[in-house]
Amino acid sequence: MATEVRSPKPARPACLDAFRGLDILVMIFVNYVAGMHLSPAWLQHVGNGVDGYTITDIVFPGFLFIVGVAIPLALHKRMVSGESLWKLAKHILSRTFALLFLGVLLVNQNSLDAGATACPGPYGTFSPSSRSSSFGTSIRRPRTPRNGGYS
Repeated sequence: MATEVRSPKPARPACLDAFRGLDILVMIFVNYVAGMHLSPAWLQHVGNGVDGYTITDIVFPGFLFIVGVAIPLALHKRMVSGESLWKLAKHILSRTFALLFLGVLLVNQNSLDAGATACPGPYGTFSPSSRSSSFGTSIRRPRTPRNGGYS
């Protein structure tokens, strides 16, 4: 009986996950405090024409740094596992288009013009705020038949 010996999976860098978690924690905190009336100056963006930055100003660059470090690590892991370049490119393009699509939905969720879409009508709109396409976030009761049919 031959046993298959697998090489151990390379561990993810714990420091990258820790920095990502800290950055997201600070991002949530800064966004929460941003709307408060008397928030401290070190939690607000530095104004125009002022040389300097606060913790609020470094959250997004920190996130971009994390993405810049994580992408080559993820690509290297897939290439070492023997994934073809075509499959890798297909994966990258599908993730890119999915993220762009979600971004368009989020940016335009409150300004959709149903007349400009290909499917006008109450159920033809496709935005996160519409009842027909909220991806399960708003659950409605099914319609009950009236007079032997649906209205």
